[in-house]
Amino acid sequence: MLPETLLSRLTAAQRQAVLHRDGPLLVVAGPGSGKTRVVTHRVAQLLSEGVQPESLLVLTFTNKAADEMKERVRQLTGLENVWIGTFHRFCARLLRQYADRVGLDPGYTIYSGNESAAAVRSAMARLKEMDAEKEGRYTDVKYSAESIMHAVSALKSRFLDPVTEFVPAPGNEREEFLHDLLPVLAHEMQLANAVDFDDLLLLTVRLFREDPALRRSLARQFEYVLIDEYQDTNLAQYAISHALTLESTNLMAAGDPDQSIYGWRGANITNILEFEKDFPTAKIVHLEENFRSTQYILNAAGQLIEHNTQRKPKALFSQLGDGLPVRFQSSANETEEAERIAREIADALRNGVREASDYAVFYRMNAVSVHFEKAFRLHGIPFRIVHGTEFFDRTEIRDLLAYFRLLANPHDNEAFLRVVNVPARGIGKTSLEHLQRFAWANGYSLWEAAVRASECTALKNRAIAAFAGFTELILTLNELHIQAVQAFRMSEDPQNARILTPLALQLLEKTQYREQFNSTDEQDLQRLRNIEEFVSLASRFDETADVPSLAAFLEQNSLVGETDDWASQDVFESTDDGNDAPSVSRSAGVALMTLHAAKGLEFPCVYLTGCEHGILPHERSFEDPAQLEEERRLMFVGMTRAQEELILSMAESREMMGKRRTSAPSPFLMELPRHEMQMENFQMTLSFGEFRQQERLDESFGEGPQEKIFRQESVTQSLDGSSLDGSSLDGSSLDGSSLDGSSLDGSSLDG
Repeated sequence: MLPETLLSRLTAAQRQAVLHRDGPLLVVAGPGSGKTRVVTHRVAQLLSEGVQPESLLVLTFTNKAADEMKERVRQLTGLENVWIGTFHRFCARLLRQYADRVGLDPGYTIYSGNESAAAVRSAMARLKEMDAEKEGRYTDVKYSAESIMHAVSALKSRFLDPVTEFVPAPGNEREEFLHDLLPVLAHEMQLANAVDFDDLLLLTVRLFREDPALRRSLARQFEYVLIDEYQDTNLAQYAISHALTLESTNLMAAGDPDQSIYGWRGANITNILEFEKDFPTAKIVHLEENFRSTQYILNAAGQLIEHNTQRKPKALFSQLGDGLPVRFQSSANETEEAERIAREIADALRNGVREASDYAVFYRMNAVSVHFEKAFRLHGIPFRIVHGTEFFDRTEIRDLLAYFRLLANPHDNEAFLRVVNVPARGIGKTSLEHLQRFAWANGYSLWEAAVRASECTALKNRAIAAFAGFTELILTLNELHIQAVQAFRMSEDPQNARILTPLALQLLEKTQYREQFNSTDEQDLQRLRNIEEFVSLASRFDETADVPSLAAFLEQNSLVGETDDWASQDVFESTDDGNDAPSVSRSAGVALMTLHAAKGLEFPCVYLTGCEHGILPHERSFEDPAQLEEERRLMFVGMTRAQEELILSMAESREMMGKRRTSAPSPFLMELPRHEMQMENFQMTLSFGEFRQQERLDESFGEGPQEKIFRQESVTQSLDGSSLDGSSLDGSSLDGSSLDGSSLDGSSLDG
């Protein structure tokens, strides 16, 4: 049993969840209600009752969240060997161990979005090359790699094999192109021994399905499974969760349907809404006390989200008092909106009311940030733009990681293409095209083709020599890597032995990569600083990893790059006041970010901008009630990031797609408790209640509460937005069988 000193710090509802022992448990946790505290204290409670650390599995969605949970559990118990990580990391580790059972080599590469897009572009080039020799139908076809990736991901999210189970609509040129492209893309990935993030999940499900003994063994090992942010799980993650708890049913799911904002990425809100249907004996605990926001903020957010039907009702309350009324302000246009906000913040900073890091500005679309950047620069306000995986997206970091990837997996074609002429080696576009055709013709990876470049008659001697120099460089680096591994294994002091650090330094020396940035240009100086940070990253991994290896380093950083919303790992400081959200460190400026990036964060003062019809909610949601509800959840998430002040803002006209248009207030504004709000400079000719365009809005959104929707009829979209095959993703099996123990394909998960 946990010491009473720890239990006494919990609310009655939190304590109820923490002390639950066996059987399914659903914790419906409102924003700022201490969900992470409940999960970590329950882990500590189970350990105190004699459950072994290796019997616990805690899964979440970001490495930052996982690291925070590990640290909290360590502080509570002194133990560090509880398996806490992301779904993707769990699957990646499992597949490394059992790679041969799903047709992979253990040294497989995990492609991030950038590498996946490059693989799609390569497959498209190959398809056009093949097609030109036959019908020439696709010579002028121009689809973005991103749209192809989205379509493929949508298929995989529904357990459809893109190669064998996708049937294009007759006469649909885009779907026919996709149908012909998919086998080429699959071949490219197989040749490169590479998987994407969807593959990690799907191959794990396949492993469980095809090896029931392994599934049962893992289910016995992980006696208790705890899942954070359950509302964000997709169908594959749902299947994995249930496969591991078929026998024990000791599944704890913590989350909030009102914060499900990733439906466009495959998240299935049905998973949390129908938890009781999956587990009829489940214990349900509601966390409704909010430790973050004042009551006026909670009232406004709560009244907004009550208009949704896909939810579990709860009444959020706070002990922090009413606070300041939620403000609404309207400006003439987007420039004035940004100027007004900048002026307010500048005045507060000048008067010492707040620090820059107290503020956040949220927007629905990235393109809007430029107006705030200009206004903040004009007023001398420090700010930072949150772009997601910023560090790992920088050119120099992607280059160095590509070298490491090629050493770990020489068949990684995208890594090869990225660095074969970086720094410049005299290998031009034409030479690469000749090498690519040579590889295609002989079934080689690009590395194999480069090793045999002298056999390619289309290459000139200078190009052959350049490819030979590159392959010799990689082989030299590989030998240095082998020596470092051997030295580590033979070291009498493995704690101080290094593998990644000497490899990174040798890579920089042998390639002379740094030399190309030897100038006084500020961008080059920043690149050099980033390179030094990369070496430090390798050094920290050497120091902290149980068994440092190149494959583990690449896995860690590819997974961080794809699942963590913030680039820097030291931007936030966690607090332990009953609330879970990190807050911005005092060295940071005003945070500018999209509403999606704001999930899980908190700030004393939040400006939620662009509260306009067609922006929030986005115009794409007008015809789909389920998407409209997700847009409302997105606004709810943004509002509940505010601790003390919340300002909702709109522009009465805005330039969109090169045209200026008059803006209508967001219909969501009409759902707020206006009697509790402070309305400023609202210059539209009519009030909310008399808004002249209400009839048009009723046509788009319906006159009353939307019909209760627990299923989306078509979440898989084709390249043009239409359904790929007309079938649905509804939480039930895609072939008529269920995912709760009966099969994904008709056979049982446990055989």
